Amino acid sequence: RAQMVASVATDLLSLDAAEAERACRAAAALDPADTAIRRQLVRVLLLRGKPREALSEVEVVPSGERSPETEVLKAWALMGVGRSEDATATVSNVVAATGEYMPGVCMVRAEMAAKRGDAGIAADMAVKASRSYLMLERVRDLFPYLASVGRWDAIVASDRATPYRNLSQASIAINAHFEAHDVPGAARTIAAAMTTYGDDVRLLRYYFVMAALRGGGQWEAIFEEKLLLHAMRAGPDDLALWLELCFQVARPDLAWLVYQRL
Repeated sequence: RAQMVASVATDLLSLDAAEAERACRAAAALDPADTAIRRQLVRVLLLRGKPREALSEVEVVPSGERSPETEVLKAWALMGVGRSEDATATVSNVVAATGEYMPGVCMVRAEMAAKRGDAGIAADMAVKASRSYLMLERVRDLFPYLASVGRWDAIVASDRATPYRNLSQASIAINAHFEAHDVPGAARTIAAAMTTYGDDVRLLRYYFVMAALRGGGQWEAIFEEKLLLHAMRAGPDDLALWLELCFQVARPDLAWLVYQRL
């Protein structure tokens, strides 16, 4: 029964993290000695931003019974509670014991490198960590740092066309693709951002860029739709800017509508 409940928790992880946590706790209560179930609970707690609770759950497992993956999760939790030196030591022990760089190890190393300003290691480890879906949000949390040091290549390499937790992450990823002259990648990232933030005015400039680059078609239609939507509630400064954009995509008809609103 515990295994059945744990299986449900796995299915829920990408859909409803709160329900996944409840399922993991239920499974752990049914079989407290199952270290795999306990490890799954720790993982869910970390994904939900509960490092102290995660660390407590790790400590339930005797040190001699902890797998390398559990130790990586422990390092993740230690980072979350501000114990960077302990996290570093834990990661070093895992690498020494296994000789492997699992995605979780790479993630912790990327975060540590960003903290000390080592852009090269941070970028390399972030790309490796991004191979795991479970690390994706933490990798995206490093996007502002990677952008600040001009590592657009690392952002592009670690980006995945999945919904974004916030629009700031998506904007950085879109800009990274444009910086890398990867227009198809930018289009995919914009489309992924649209699933959650399609009507956000901050995406309008990207709709314009795609319309200007592609000339007609789908992106011009999207630009028109969103422009008219936002024009109804925009101020004069934005309207004046958008008026010029309409001429740049050869749409004087849209410019006339925006001018009337202005």
